[in-house]
Amino acid sequence: MYKQALADVGTEWFEESENAFRQTPDFTECTTEAMETLIENAERGDMVATNIGNVPIEDYREIVANQNGFDSYDEMYNEGIRIGNGYDKEPESVKPQW
Repeated sequence: MYKQALADVGTEWFEESENAFRQTPDFTECTTEAMETLIENAERGDMVATNIGNVPIEDYREIVANQNGFDSYDEMYNEGIRIGNGYDKEPESVKPQW
């Protein structure tokens, strides 16, 4: 299910949406490669539903980190901040230093 929203021209939200709309699409031709990639992405179980559609969980992590003022998800994670809802990466096991 898709949602639509209205943004007034000249507002920050409109500019953000316009910039996203004007980005070059990942696929522009109906090629075998494009179709296989689309099918692969549709079948991925590690996608997160967002207001811009389904995105890989790795990309979602980076988006959330940037929204919270971090340069990367790793930086946010290392600061001890978690997204929750099962979206965080699994913690790495502690390796002995001997």
